[in-house]
Parts: sequence; structure tokens; C-alpha cells
Amino acid sequence: MKRTPLWIGILALWLALGTVAAWLLLTPADQPAPAAKPELARLDEPLPSETEPLQQPLNELPEGPRLPEKTAVESAEETVAPELAETPAIQPAKPERTAESDPERTDISVAAGETAKTELSTLGELRVNGTLKLQAGEVAVRGDVSIVQGGKLEASQSTLVFDGADQTLEGELSAKKVILRGGTKRIRAGTWGTNGNENAEPGKAGLYVEAGTTLIIEKGGKWNTPNPYGFQIAGNLVIDGGEFACRFSNGNGTDRGEKSWLEGSTLTIYSGKFVGNGDADFSGATINIHDGALEINDDIWHSGAALNIYGGYMRNTTGGGMFSLNGTVNVRGGKLEVYQSGGRSLRIIEAASVYCSGGEISINGSPARKGDGILLGGNATVPDLVINTTTGIHKDSAPSAFLSVAGDLKIAKGHKFEANGFNVIASYMQTEESGEYVP
Repeated sequence: MKRTPLWIGILALWLALGTVAAWLLLTPADQPAPAAKPELARLDEPLPSETEPLQQPLNELPEGPRLPEKTAVESAEETVAPELAETPAIQPAKPERTAESDPERTDISVAAGETAKTELSTLGELRVNGTLKLQAGEVAVRGDVSIVQGGKLEASQSTLVFDGADQTLEGELSAKKVILRGGTKRIRAGTWGTNGNENAEPGKAGLYVEAGTTLIIEKGGKWNTPNPYGFQIAGNLVIDGGEFACRFSNGNGTDRGEKSWLEGSTLTIYSGKFVGNGDADFSGATINIHDGALEINDDIWHSGAALNIYGGYMRNTTGGGMFSLNGTVNVRGGKLEVYQSGGRSLRIIEAASVYCSGGEISINGSPARKGDGILLGGNATVPDLVINTTTGIHKDSAPSAFLSVAGDLKIAKGHKFEANGFNVIASYMQTEESGEYVP
């Protein structure tokens, strides 16, 4: 028998052992988990307690003692202003701007048949077809106001302050007090006014037109102040086709009620009329009449710092008789109509500067008593002088004063003009159809 070499047997045994080892390695179910390496945590499982959080607070230092973890409210408080630190984190640091918190942007519209009430103290544009009730006290209005026919703005206990730059006012309104502040205010339609009845003491007038403010009353518009001394003009009153009605009015330096005309104020009439149903004192004001009328149904105690008449007319009437020219008087056109009653007539004070180049001045009313009539405190040059009732130069006139008639002297038939020995410079030719001039 032939014997096998020893090295072949050793090789066969090595191959058999290798096969067994490979089988054991390729069978994972029987392989125990390695003890040296910990199992990796899954992403959706909590990290081990001894591991530091992956998301640390931004203000936590990377080294040193760990700061206490902050709550959501404590973190939010650090981002708001100190004065708002008590505000819960779910609320905004600043309140939202709404109609209530931003009243300058609040416009109100009330439909026909509706009634609304507002407690706002500052309003924007108002359009009232129904009824809008305002709170008592001061209410600022900064937009246009339209109160259509049938609409009502209840402001009998309100002080309305119109302080927008330029505002238009339309409708019917009666308020406790109205203050016009800044810019130009236009009454374009309807009657606006106040509801006082008693004499207005200083500071308690119903209407104030402040300095730097212009009130324009257009055709179709009217302002009415029913109580004596119930308005004050420090700015400008312009009548452009409309009407301004009042009762007694004071100028500067008076102690009866509120002052009506402050120094620097102006009254300008283009058309329409200013009507005063009581005594008037315009001292402090400049009056410009281009057309239309300035009618005072009583005495005029002061014609203003300056009176310029280019057209239209200015008059007093049956309630009084005094027509005092005090400041600078310039009549270039139109008429200055003096209503004479008893001992009151035209008065030209010493400080007045009266020089008229056109238009006419007329003396009307009842005959003057003997020695009464036109009082000359200083010199005056007048345009056409029309005498429609018996009068003369007052006995208490300044001896050196003169009255110069630059235009025509006209005396109505049946009446007389007596110079009473004072210096009257005029050309007059008497006819059968004219009255009598007595030097």
C-alpha cells in the first residue's frame, strides 16, 4: 500500500478549520454585541441624562458653572422695554394703532335715520345724515364737517375746537362754544352759531377766531352769535356773500363783557353783510368794505383802527345815532351812512385821520337839536356830503377844526345845514329843489 504525504493531511485540516470559522463569523444571531462600544442613541430618543443639551441658551457661557435654565416668560421680559416688563410675553410690547388710540385719523359718518354717540375728544372728518351726539367738554375737530339736510350734530354742551389746517363747514349747528384755531375755515352752507343768551364775561364768549386764523363766510352760509359780546376776533373775519350776525360788540379798552375785536384783527366784506343788533365798538380792528354791507342797528362808538370803503356801505340805524370816526378813515367809493338821532350824529375825534377821495357820506334820520349835529374834534376831508335831515356843526367842536367837502354838497329840500360859524369849505348852489346852507 502506498502512503500519503504528511503535508497534504495538514493542509486538509487547515481548510476544514477555516471553513468552520467563516461559518461562525457569518452568523450574526449567534454573535454577542461588542461590550467595548456603547450603542448609538437614535435621533428620536432622549439623550442620556449625563449628556449636555445640544441647544444651549445663547447667553450661557461655554465654560464655568451652568446658569439656571430660563422660562419662556423670563426670556421674553429681557426683550421688551423695562417699563413693559410686567406685560405677559403673549402681548405686543406696543399697543396696536386703532381708531380709538389714534383719534386724529378718526372720521365719522352717520347715515340717515341713525343715531350715534362718540366719547372721543379728537375727531377727523364728520359727515352727518342722521344724529351724532358729542360728549360734553372740549372736542377737537380736524377735518371737514358736512351736516346734510335733516342731519343733526348735538353739541349744546360741547366746546368745539376746529384746529385743522383748512376746513369746510356745512349744515346747521348750535354749540356751547366754538374755537377756530389756525388755517382757513369756510362756512359754505347753513347756519352755524352758539347758544348763549346772557352777556359774555371775559373768557366766556361763544366764538373765538384766534390770531393767525381766517373765518370766511361764503354765499349761503351764516354765523349767528345771539348773546351780547359773545364773540372775539383776534384773526380775520371775511364775509364773501354770506352773513355774520351778532348783538353788542366791544373793542379794546372796554370793561363791559368780553372784548370783541383785538388789535391786529380784520373785518373784510366782499359781498354779503355783517349785522350787529346792538352797540358796536370796532377799536383794534381794520375794516375793509369792497361791496356788501356793514349794518349796526344802534350806536357805533369806534370805527376801528382803520376804515377803508371801496364799495358797498356802512351804516348805523334807528337804535342809536352815534357814528364815531376814530382811526384812519378812507372812503374811495361806496357809502358811509350816518343815522342821526337827537344829540347824536357824526363824530370826528381829534386823533382821527379822515381823508376821503370818492363815494359819499350822508346824514340821515331825525333833525338835530339846536347846537347839536356833526362834532369836529379835528380836521376832516369828505367826498360827496349828502344832508338828508337838518343838521349842523356841533357847538362843542374844536374852534380850529375844519370840514372840507371835496365832492358835492347836497342838501335835501326842506332841510338845513348850519355851519354855526365853524370853518366849512364847500361849494354849494341853492336851488328851488334843494335845501338851505347857513354859514
